Amino acid sequence: MKTYTRVRRSGTHGLTCRKSAGRYYRHNVVNDLIKRALASAESPAILKPTSLSRGDGKRPDGLALVPWARVWDFTCPDTLTSSHLNRAVLGPGAVGNEAEEKKNLFKYSRPLSLYDFTPIAVETLSAVRESAMNFLQELGRRITNATAEPRFFMFLMQRISVAVQRGNAVCITGTTPPSSNLDSEVALLL
Repeated sequence: MKTYTRVRRSGTHGLTCRKSAGRYYRHNVVNDLIKRALASAESPAILKPTSLSRGDGKRPDGLALVPWARVWDFTCPDTLTSSHLNRAVLGPGAVGNEAEEKKNLFKYSRPLSLYDFTPIAVETLSAVRESAMNFLQELGRRITNATAEPRFFMFLMQRISVAVQRGNAVCITGTTPPSSNLDSEVALLL
């Protein structure tokens, strides 16, 4: 039988909880979107490249191969968690900025010196950090050059935003116990 964590009144516990299924969904979908976008830009990529392990088994989320040797690692810090609220009030992207700095300083400072490393931080409320935005804009430009579709950057940003919001919904609903009353009410509406 599945046990549920007591959820606070705000209902945002699932956005932070390491056991939340939505965190993995959001992470995997965004990484897949980036990989497919790189393929559209005629730059093959691999997810979780084993050759770039740090020695402790952890590795970046992806590696774009030819002609653009770029390593990325996606993170989606929770803007609403109590430990981030002091930074979140400073403005959009403040929490993501800290997440990027942590990835640069602690996670990938040494093993990726041969590659251009880009941390991609998108906050749970969808603020995108500057280095991530630069990477995605360059990717959009490369796809436009390869496909002649000038709106691809906009489409990519929309897809990432939708993936983050869907992941958030899965995170939040995953922390609530099932309700037979609610399920039957929804069935009546359909």
